[in-house]
Amino acid sequence: MKDNRGRGGEDIVNTAKPCVIAGSASHRLAHDIAALRDFTEIGVELTRFPDTEIHVRLRESVRGHDAYIIQSTSAP
Repeated sequence: MKDNRGRGGEDIVNTAKPCVIAGSASHRLAHDIAALRDFTEIGVELTRFPDTEIHVRLRESVRGHDAYIIQSTSAP
């Protein structure tokens, strides 16, 4: 179980709203999950390379949030 204590021993409470990050093949699913659970959707910028690699850049910080990445394992 995760210890929720800071360096000084104080309790750390995460009050930030959870967020959802959509992978390249899962935009609709991520949107539906965010709406159902009242999570924040985080925008992404995707760059595809010729060797099939993908570079993902988040449009905002997720620091301090519980972040869920929604991505299908099948080819988009």
